[in-house]
Amino acid sequence: DLASHGLGELAATVADPPGSGFSYAVVDNDYAAAEVAPLTTTVMNSVTDSHAGIASGVNNAVSRTAGLLAVAVFGLIMFQAFNACVEQRLNLIPITADAHQALSAERLKLAAAEIPQSVNEETRVAIKQVIDDCFVFGFRRVMLVGAGLALAGSLLAWLTIRGK
Repeated sequence: DLASHGLGELAATVADPPGSGFSYAVVDNDYAAAEVAPLTTTVMNSVTDSHAGIASGVNNAVSRTAGLLAVAVFGLIMFQAFNACVEQRLNLIPITADAHQALSAERLKLAAAEIPQSVNEETRVAIKQVIDDCFVFGFRRVMLVGAGLALAGSLLAWLTIRGK
């Protein structure tokens, strides 16, 4: 299951058109929801009744901590990829220092970044394209990392659980 999940994420990073990976993210959420219940059942069935409360607490704490770390780490990956892409691509567009500074302040908003009113329409279209392309670039980077982690997890499980 985990290996096919990783391969699905990997496929989503090279999907065409560029935005089609976003639809995989919706399917990915359904997949994750379908995997949580069996995992919790496995954890709870692996302990005696006298330790069920502790097992439940540990399972819940680990699950929540993993979710928080994933959001933080994937958020950093997304922002770093987006920021590097925007910086590189903006250097190819002739814009004023003031417009560049205004765009730098907007980067935290990712795809919702507002383009300064001071730029002409042609430049506005070019900047909007840069922002859109770089958001997809960042999303694909996150999907690649997720795919790598899923594939690494499935390999680790195969190596450690094989024969049991």
